[in-house]
Amino acid sequence: MSFEIVKIKANKFAISLSLSCFIISLSACKTSEPGLQAQNNRNAGAAKGGYQWDGKNVSSLKPVIGRDGDIATLSMALASCNCAPKRSAKLLSSRALLRGVLPQIFVPSIRESISQDSNLKLLSTLPSMLSDSLKGWLASDDKIATEIRSGISKKLNQSLASFGGTNLGTRTPFRLDLFAPEANTAEFTVARQSSLWNLVAGRREMWEARPPLDGVDHGTQLLETLRMMAEWTYIFGIGSDGKPNGFGGLALDVLNGNSVLAKPIDPSKAPDGSGLFASGNFVISYPNASAVNMATQIKEQWSFKSDDVPLLVQAQVWHAAARSFRNLRFDQSPGAKEILTPKDGALGVGAQKLPLIWLNGMSELLSKKYVDKENLKIRSRAFGENSNASLEELVTLANAAQEWSKATRNLQTSGLDAEMQLKLKDASESMNQVVQLCVQGIISQYTFVGDEKRVFIGRQNQQVEPKIAADVAALFYRLQSDGMQSEVLSQVSLSILSTQASTWRQTIKNSDAVTVISVFNAVNAASSVKDSPSWVGQLKENLLASIAEWEAK
Repeated sequence: MSFEIVKIKANKFAISLSLSCFIISLSACKTSEPGLQAQNNRNAGAAKGGYQWDGKNVSSLKPVIGRDGDIATLSMALASCNCAPKRSAKLLSSRALLRGVLPQIFVPSIRESISQDSNLKLLSTLPSMLSDSLKGWLASDDKIATEIRSGISKKLNQSLASFGGTNLGTRTPFRLDLFAPEANTAEFTVARQSSLWNLVAGRREMWEARPPLDGVDHGTQLLETLRMMAEWTYIFGIGSDGKPNGFGGLALDVLNGNSVLAKPIDPSKAPDGSGLFASGNFVISYPNASAVNMATQIKEQWSFKSDDVPLLVQAQVWHAAARSFRNLRFDQSPGAKEILTPKDGALGVGAQKLPLIWLNGMSELLSKKYVDKENLKIRSRAFGENSNASLEELVTLANAAQEWSKATRNLQTSGLDAEMQLKLKDASESMNQVVQLCVQGIISQYTFVGDEKRVFIGRQNQQVEPKIAADVAALFYRLQSDGMQSEVLSQVSLSILSTQASTWRQTIKNSDAVTVISVFNAVNAASSVKDSPSWVGQLKENLLASIAEWEAK
């Protein structure tokens, strides 16, 4: 696999939701321009035989974590790290009690259950004076909340029967409210949601049929997956059958731009080039009323504040969707079939197709908005001012594309039907091409050679913070572990890791959790590559010890 030539092949493949169909296409790009190729060659030549840290005093490189850092950023870091199970458990458990922007009574499946209950439906038609007294006696809001929890618990137990079920419903007064609010407001942002989705999708214990995360049983993990899937179907405005259900509809369509929400439609009737995505801020409003009236008579209203659709947020959404699709595959997740196939369970096999809607939007946005095919550059924004993607955006996009490449390989035993497998046959290779374009951009635009043939991350006299540099190293080593062979990648990875490690004793001595976890991710990825430096193992142990002390606080 070459980094001198990046060509995104012209591919068209369709994915379907239930009986519906979307089209994904990634248009052809020309080969790398000579300037980029020359820069890559210079960096590779400098890195070859260049600086390698000797690991001196590595035993004393043990940072002290003084603060958590931003919760959203911490969630993203933890999503790629199995190094802090207690903190991951704490964040997941707190979501179970979430008072979200969308109350659970407005969740379409819960509305439907209430509207089909003859007794509750009757209460909503009684005169107000009589109705209030009866509701307090027969169907108070607390009683309805208890019934909702009981119903969800039964579904969780059905899905987890082979694991021994869960007692989550009897020990935790959980709710199925959707969308985490911004600072106790009635507003949520896609940026914050994308981080939380990654935290949920990043936990593999349940899907791999392994023991639960420390402090969290499989019931909590499945509940949060159910919440995430409910948020996605609400954003798309569809029901479990893949058809518009009259509720939600907070997605945008690349055909309509970034300022007008797309009208939910039957996906089978979507025009060519349609691609759904979500971005911006949303504020909800609704009148106060009883739970029964809210479910049967009131329609929530949303106000939408658009943005220029930053690549960083979209890449985070795509990363979470790819992780989710891998979780739901029968062959890549030993527990998936047992979780998805029980009758009346929390999720069905059809859930496998929901993340593919994001994949469709990813392809359309990349092809039509983000990828500058003439100059082989990636833009930072889909709309508005046209600027090149930042280093952080390139790394995040490369991670998302790599996850989708892995998620769509060898689909024969995935659980998808044969028609779907055929439609996705070119998806993995298309995502590989995106990864290559990102790596080429990182090496050509955001590395430079300093003294002692060190390869630095950033630009001359403008190095980046340790977290971002560690994220680059982690990406490069993960790509090598995944089979991407390139002398450029190998040599640059080693020089970057050595250059950073030689300074970490000063730069991360007293740091935040996000930075230390990012450094651990880089060192952990390096440890899985053949012939990694001898000091990597010791540094990995030191970092794990630092993270354990932070968790124990």
